Amino acid sequence: MAEQSLQSQRSLYSGRTEALPPWREASMSEKWRICVYSVVIYLPVALLIAVELALLPLYLGLYFWPMAVEGDDRPELYYWHSRGERTRARAVGCVCLAVLSLLVGLFSLSFYQVSCSPAGSVPSTAEWRDYRLAERTLSPQFHEKKHSDGSMRWCRHCSSVKPDRAHHCRLCGTCVLQMDHHCPWIANCVGYFNYKYFFLMLLYGMLSLWLFVGTFWQTAVVTWRDEESGVWFSFLVTVVLALVLILAASLTAFWGFHLYLILTATTTIEYSERRSEQRSHPYSRSLYQNLQSALGRQPAFWLLPIRYRSPEEDGLSFPSQKSS
Repeated sequence: MAEQSLQSQRSLYSGRTEALPPWREASMSEKWRICVYSVVIYLPVALLIAVELALLPLYLGLYFWPMAVEGDDRPELYYWHSRGERTRARAVGCVCLAVLSLLVGLFSLSFYQVSCSPAGSVPSTAEWRDYRLAERTLSPQFHEKKHSDGSMRWCRHCSSVKPDRAHHCRLCGTCVLQMDHHCPWIANCVGYFNYKYFFLMLLYGMLSLWLFVGTFWQTAVVTWRDEESGVWFSFLVTVVLALVLILAASLTAFWGFHLYLILTATTTIEYSERRSEQRSHPYSRSLYQNLQSALGRQPAFWLLPIRYRSPEEDGLSFPSQKSS
Protein backbone atom coordinates (compact mmCIF):
# COMPACT_ATOMS: atom_id res chain seq x y z
CA MET A 1 0.00 0.00 0.00
CA ALA A 2 2.83 2.40 0.82
CA GLU A 3 4.57 1.72 -2.52
CA GLN A 4 1.30 2.26 -4.40
CA SER A 5 0.70 5.52 -2.54
CA LEU A 6 4.20 6.73 -3.43
CA GLN A 7 3.76 5.87 -7.08
CA SER A 8 0.32 7.49 -7.26
CA GLN A 9 1.60 10.73 -5.76
CA ARG A 10 4.63 11.07 -8.02
CA SER A 11 3.06 13.68 -10.32
CA LEU A 12 2.66 16.29 -7.61
CA TYR A 13 6.29 16.28 -6.52
CA SER A 14 8.17 15.32 -9.66
CA GLY A 15 5.96 16.45 -12.51
CA ARG A 16 6.73 13.23 -14.36
CA THR A 17 4.22 10.62 -15.47
CA GLU A 18 6.20 7.41 -15.20
CA ALA A 19 5.86 5.34 -12.03
CA LEU A 20 8.79 4.82 -9.76
CA PRO A 21 10.14 1.26 -9.89
CA PRO A 22 10.04 -1.05 -6.87
CA TRP A 23 12.69 -0.40 -4.22
CA ARG A 24 14.82 -3.41 -5.18
CA GLU A 25 14.87 -2.41 -8.85
CA ALA A 26 15.38 1.33 -8.27
CA SER A 27 18.64 3.11 -8.87
CA MET A 28 20.31 5.12 -6.12
CA SER A 29 18.76 8.40 -7.32
CA GLU A 30 15.33 6.79 -7.52
CA LYS A 31 15.73 5.42 -4.01
CA TRP A 32 16.53 8.92 -2.78
CA ARG A 33 13.37 10.15 -4.47
CA ILE A 34 11.33 7.39 -2.83
CA CYS A 35 12.75 8.38 0.57
CA VAL A 36 11.92 12.04 0.01
CA TYR A 37 8.39 11.19 -1.09
CA SER A 38 7.95 8.98 1.97
CA VAL A 39 8.91 11.84 4.29
CA VAL A 40 6.62 14.32 2.52
CA ILE A 41 3.67 11.94 2.42
CA TYR A 42 3.89 10.35 5.85
CA LEU A 43 5.26 13.20 8.00
CA PRO A 44 1.74 14.57 8.75
CA VAL A 45 0.62 11.04 9.68
CA ALA A 46 3.61 10.64 12.01
CA LEU A 47 2.85 13.98 13.68
CA LEU A 48 -0.77 12.96 14.24
CA ILE A 49 0.30 9.64 15.77
CA ALA A 50 2.84 11.44 18.00
CA VAL A 51 0.14 13.77 19.36
CA GLU A 52 -2.11 10.80 20.00
CA LEU A 53 0.61 8.84 21.81
CA ALA A 54 1.54 11.85 23.95
CA LEU A 55 -2.00 12.66 25.08
CA LEU A 56 -2.57 9.88 27.61
CA PRO A 57 0.93 9.94 29.21
CA LEU A 58 0.69 13.72 29.72
CA TYR A 59 -2.77 13.38 31.23
CA LEU A 60 -1.67 10.51 33.44
CA GLY A 61 1.54 12.13 34.64
CA LEU A 62 0.46 15.75 35.08
CA TYR A 63 -3.19 15.45 36.12
CA PHE A 64 -4.07 11.99 37.42
CA TRP A 65 -0.85 10.91 39.15
CA PRO A 66 -0.63 13.86 41.62
CA MET A 67 -4.24 13.18 42.58
CA ALA A 68 -3.88 9.44 43.07
CA VAL A 69 -0.56 9.29 44.95
CA GLU A 70 -0.30 10.08 48.64
CA GLY A 71 2.32 12.61 49.70
CA ASP A 72 2.59 15.96 51.40
CA ASP A 73 4.76 17.36 48.63
CA ARG A 74 2.08 16.83 46.01
CA PRO A 75 -0.04 19.92 45.09
CA GLU A 76 -3.67 19.52 46.02
CA LEU A 77 -5.51 19.92 42.74
CA TYR A 78 -8.85 20.54 44.38
CA TYR A 79 -7.61 22.12 47.67
CA TRP A 80 -9.21 19.30 49.62
CA HIS A 81 -10.44 20.08 53.10
CA SER A 82 -11.23 16.50 54.07
CA ARG A 83 -10.42 12.94 53.14
CA GLY A 84 -13.93 12.58 51.71
CA GLU A 85 -13.31 15.42 49.27
CA ARG A 86 -10.07 13.82 48.15
CA THR A 87 -11.78 10.43 47.70
CA ARG A 88 -14.46 12.01 45.53
CA ALA A 89 -11.83 13.86 43.52
CA ARG A 90 -9.96 10.61 42.92
CA ALA A 91 -13.17 8.94 41.77
CA VAL A 92 -13.80 11.75 39.31
CA GLY A 93 -10.21 11.49 38.11
CA CYS A 94 -10.54 7.73 37.56
CA VAL A 95 -13.75 8.20 35.57
CA CYS A 96 -12.17 10.94 33.42
CA LEU A 97 -9.10 8.79 32.77
CA ALA A 98 -11.27 5.82 31.78
CA VAL A 99 -13.43 7.94 29.46
CA LEU A 100 -10.38 9.56 27.89
CA SER A 101 -8.79 6.15 27.32
CA LEU A 102 -12.01 4.96 25.62
CA LEU A 103 -12.17 8.05 23.40
CA VAL A 104 -8.52 7.74 22.42
CA GLY A 105 -9.10 4.06 21.61
CA LEU A 106 -12.08 4.89 19.38
CA PHE A 107 -10.08 7.68 17.75
CA SER A 108 -7.23 5.24 17.06
CA LEU A 109 -9.57 2.68 15.51
CA SER A 110 -11.25 5.35 13.37
CA PHE A 111 -7.84 6.65 12.28
CA TYR A 112 -6.75 3.15 11.29
CA GLN A 113 -9.96 2.52 9.37
CA VAL A 114 -9.91 5.77 7.39
CA SER A 115 -6.19 5.44 6.62
CA CYS A 116 -6.31 1.82 5.46
CA SER A 117 -9.76 1.63 3.86
CA PRO A 118 -10.03 2.46 0.13
CA ALA A 119 -12.24 5.47 -0.49
CA GLY A 120 -13.76 3.83 -3.56
CA SER A 121 -12.80 3.83 -7.24
CA VAL A 122 -14.44 3.40 -10.63
CA PRO A 123 -14.71 -0.24 -11.84
CA SER A 124 -12.23 -1.36 -14.47
CA THR A 125 -14.78 -3.30 -16.53
CA ALA A 126 -15.33 -2.66 -20.24
CA GLU A 127 -18.59 -0.76 -19.81
CA TRP A 128 -16.78 1.86 -17.72
CA ARG A 129 -13.71 2.08 -19.98
CA ASP A 130 -15.49 2.12 -23.36
CA TYR A 131 -17.25 5.45 -23.87
CA ARG A 132 -19.63 4.25 -26.58
CA LEU A 133 -20.66 1.23 -24.58
CA ALA A 134 -21.14 3.40 -21.49
CA GLU A 135 -23.35 5.79 -23.42
CA ARG A 136 -25.75 2.93 -24.12
CA THR A 137 -25.67 1.17 -20.74
CA LEU A 138 -24.71 3.70 -18.07
CA SER A 139 -25.73 7.15 -19.27
CA PRO A 140 -29.39 7.01 -18.04
CA GLN A 141 -28.33 6.53 -14.39
CA PHE A 142 -26.20 9.72 -14.26
CA HIS A 143 -27.47 13.18 -13.33
CA GLU A 144 -24.23 15.13 -13.72
CA LYS A 145 -23.34 15.91 -17.33
CA LYS A 146 -20.80 18.07 -19.13
CA HIS A 147 -21.85 21.70 -19.26
CA SER A 148 -20.65 22.03 -22.85
CA ASP A 149 -22.71 19.38 -24.65
CA GLY A 150 -24.66 17.49 -21.95
CA SER A 151 -22.73 14.24 -22.48
CA MET A 152 -21.34 11.92 -19.82
CA ARG A 153 -18.32 13.04 -17.84
CA TRP A 154 -15.08 11.34 -18.87
CA CYS A 155 -11.77 11.25 -16.98
CA ARG A 156 -8.85 11.61 -19.38
CA HIS A 157 -6.40 10.56 -16.65
CA CYS A 158 -8.11 7.25 -15.87
CA SER A 159 -9.60 6.78 -19.35
CA SER A 160 -12.95 5.87 -17.84
CA VAL A 161 -16.42 7.24 -17.25
CA LYS A 162 -16.69 9.52 -14.26
CA PRO A 163 -19.89 8.74 -12.30
CA ASP A 164 -21.89 11.23 -10.27
CA ARG A 165 -19.99 12.88 -7.38
CA ALA A 166 -16.70 11.24 -8.42
CA HIS A 167 -13.55 13.32 -8.92
CA HIS A 168 -10.03 12.50 -9.99
CA CYS A 169 -7.38 12.75 -7.27
CA ARG A 170 -3.89 13.54 -8.57
CA LEU A 171 -2.31 12.20 -5.39
CA CYS A 172 -4.10 8.86 -5.40
CA GLY A 173 -3.98 8.62 -9.19
CA THR A 174 -7.59 7.50 -9.58
CA CYS A 175 -11.17 8.75 -9.67
CA VAL A 176 -12.56 8.59 -6.13
CA LEU A 177 -16.25 7.83 -5.58
CA GLN A 178 -18.13 10.62 -3.79
CA MET A 179 -14.78 12.28 -3.17
CA ASP A 180 -14.71 14.70 -0.26
CA HIS A 181 -11.02 15.64 -0.24
CA HIS A 182 -7.53 14.20 -0.04
CA CYS A 183 -6.35 14.36 3.58
CA PRO A 184 -2.56 14.54 4.17
CA TRP A 185 -3.08 13.64 7.85
CA ILE A 186 -4.19 10.14 6.87
CA ALA A 187 -2.26 9.88 3.55
CA ASN A 188 -5.48 8.80 1.86
CA CYS A 189 -8.53 10.15 0.10
CA VAL A 190 -11.81 10.57 1.97
CA GLY A 191 -14.67 9.23 -0.09
CA TYR A 192 -17.69 6.97 -0.27
CA PHE A 193 -16.38 3.94 1.61
CA ASN A 194 -14.41 5.64 4.41
CA TYR A 195 -16.11 8.99 5.05
CA LYS A 196 -17.80 7.72 8.20
CA TYR A 197 -14.43 6.75 9.70
CA PHE A 198 -13.09 10.23 8.95
CA PHE A 199 -16.09 11.87 10.61
CA LEU A 200 -15.77 9.65 13.69
CA MET A 201 -12.04 10.36 13.86
CA LEU A 202 -12.86 14.07 14.06
CA LEU A 203 -15.60 13.44 16.62
CA TYR A 204 -13.56 11.31 19.01
CA GLY A 205 -10.50 13.51 18.59
CA MET A 206 -12.56 16.57 19.45
CA LEU A 207 -14.15 14.93 22.52
CA SER A 208 -10.77 13.68 23.74
CA LEU A 209 -9.20 17.12 23.51
CA TRP A 210 -12.09 18.89 25.25
CA LEU A 211 -12.09 16.34 28.07
CA PHE A 212 -8.35 16.94 28.42
CA VAL A 213 -8.87 20.72 28.56
CA GLY A 214 -11.89 20.46 30.86
CA THR A 215 -9.88 18.76 33.61
CA PHE A 216 -6.26 19.68 32.90
CA TRP A 217 -6.85 23.41 33.48
CA GLN A 218 -6.95 22.63 37.21
CA THR A 219 -3.40 21.30 37.00
CA ALA A 220 -2.35 24.52 35.28
CA VAL A 221 -3.98 26.75 37.93
CA VAL A 222 -2.40 24.84 40.83
CA THR A 223 0.98 24.85 39.09
CA TRP A 224 0.84 28.61 38.62
CA ARG A 225 -0.05 29.14 42.29
CA ASP A 226 2.42 26.65 43.71
CA GLU A 227 5.58 28.50 44.66
CA GLU A 228 7.58 25.27 44.60
CA SER A 229 6.80 24.62 40.92
CA GLY A 230 9.83 25.32 38.76
CA VAL A 231 9.76 27.76 35.88
CA TRP A 232 10.29 25.06 33.27
CA PHE A 233 7.56 22.84 34.73
CA SER A 234 5.10 25.75 34.77
CA PHE A 235 6.10 26.56 31.19
CA LEU A 236 5.54 22.92 30.14
CA VAL A 237 2.08 22.79 31.71
CA THR A 238 1.11 26.12 30.11
CA VAL A 239 2.31 25.10 26.65
CA VAL A 240 0.51 21.74 26.85
CA LEU A 241 -2.77 23.38 27.88
CA ALA A 242 -2.50 26.09 25.21
CA LEU A 243 -1.70 23.64 22.39
CA VAL A 244 -4.48 21.25 23.34
CA LEU A 245 -6.94 24.14 23.59
CA ILE A 246 -5.99 25.40 20.12
CA LEU A 247 -6.27 21.89 18.68
CA ALA A 248 -9.65 21.36 20.36
CA ALA A 249 -11.06 24.63 19.00
CA SER A 250 -9.76 23.95 15.48
CA LEU A 251 -11.03 20.38 15.43
CA THR A 252 -14.44 21.49 16.73
CA ALA A 253 -14.82 23.96 13.86
CA PHE A 254 -13.73 21.32 11.34
CA TRP A 255 -16.10 18.72 12.80
CA GLY A 256 -18.96 21.22 12.80
CA PHE A 257 -18.35 21.92 9.12
CA HIS A 258 -18.47 18.22 8.26
CA LEU A 259 -21.62 17.77 10.34
CA TYR A 260 -23.19 20.48 8.19
CA LEU A 261 -22.01 18.64 5.07
CA ILE A 262 -23.61 15.41 6.28
CA LEU A 263 -26.92 17.08 7.12
CA THR A 264 -27.04 18.66 3.66
CA ALA A 265 -25.73 15.57 1.80
CA THR A 266 -22.78 17.52 0.40
CA THR A 267 -19.07 16.89 0.06
CA THR A 268 -16.36 19.49 0.53
CA ILE A 269 -15.80 19.67 -3.23
CA GLU A 270 -19.52 20.04 -3.91
CA TYR A 271 -19.80 22.72 -1.23
CA SER A 272 -17.06 24.75 -2.91
CA GLU A 273 -18.56 24.32 -6.37
CA ARG A 274 -22.12 25.15 -5.34
CA ARG A 275 -21.04 28.12 -3.27
CA SER A 276 -19.33 29.64 -6.30
CA GLU A 277 -22.18 28.78 -8.66
CA GLN A 278 -24.96 29.45 -6.09
CA ARG A 279 -26.62 26.10 -6.66
CA SER A 280 -28.77 24.02 -4.29
CA HIS A 281 -28.01 20.58 -2.82
CA PRO A 282 -29.38 18.10 -5.40
CA TYR A 283 -28.65 14.98 -3.32
CA SER A 284 -30.10 16.24 -0.05
CA ARG A 285 -33.23 14.52 1.20
CA SER A 286 -34.54 14.34 4.79
CA LEU A 287 -32.12 14.78 7.70
CA TYR A 288 -32.50 11.12 8.67
CA GLN A 289 -31.86 9.93 5.12
CA ASN A 290 -28.82 12.19 4.85
CA LEU A 291 -27.43 10.74 8.07
CA GLN A 292 -28.06 7.23 6.78
CA SER A 293 -26.31 8.06 3.51
CA ALA A 294 -23.16 9.18 5.34
CA LEU A 295 -23.07 6.94 8.44
CA GLY A 296 -24.92 3.80 7.38
CA ARG A 297 -28.44 2.47 7.45
CA GLN A 298 -28.33 1.23 11.07
CA PRO A 299 -28.45 4.14 13.59
CA ALA A 300 -27.27 1.82 16.38
CA PHE A 301 -23.86 1.58 14.69
CA TRP A 302 -23.44 5.21 13.62
CA LEU A 303 -20.88 5.95 16.34
CA LEU A 304 -18.86 2.76 15.87
CA PRO A 305 -15.94 2.70 13.38
CA ILE A 306 -17.03 -0.56 11.78
CA ARG A 307 -18.05 -1.45 8.22
CA TYR A 308 -21.22 0.40 7.31
CA ARG A 309 -21.79 -0.17 3.59
CA SER A 310 -23.97 -3.06 2.42
CA PRO A 311 -22.98 -5.05 -0.71
CA GLU A 312 -25.59 -3.30 -2.87
CA GLU A 313 -24.20 0.14 -1.99
CA ASP A 314 -21.51 0.71 -4.61
CA GLY A 315 -21.25 4.52 -4.65
CA LEU A 316 -21.78 4.65 -8.43
CA SER A 317 -25.22 6.24 -8.44
CA PHE A 318 -27.22 8.44 -6.09
CA PRO A 319 -30.87 9.49 -5.87
CA SER A 320 -31.33 13.19 -6.43
CA GLN A 321 -34.16 15.66 -5.95
CA LYS A 322 -34.71 15.65 -9.71
CA SER A 323 -35.31 11.89 -9.75
CA SER A 324 -37.42 11.81 -6.58
